[in-house]
Amino acid sequence: GWFPNADDTWLIVASRAGSARHPDWYVNMARNPGQVWIQAGNRKFKVQPQSLKGTEREEAWKRIVTLAPGYGAYQEKTDREIPVIRLIAER
Repeated sequence: GWFPNADDTWLIVASRAGSARHPDWYVNMARNPGQVWIQAGNRKFKVQPQSLKGTEREEAWKRIVTLAPGYGAYQEKTDREIPVIRLIAER
């Protein structure tokens, strides 16, 4: 899932439904951050991924769980901190 953030940015969650491992797409994105593209409607564009940390991640996580409570259940199923990633559209 994705969540609109600010102008030309989105938040995505690497939950893998609460699995003990990060999703493969997250690992691939972390290894190749300069090769990330998204499609929104008919638009396809390059984005820069940015993993959120600390207070910034916590605030985003609270907002995400408010909008989609199922993510909170995923966090309860795992010992890992579920990554929240900001995707920033390149201009």
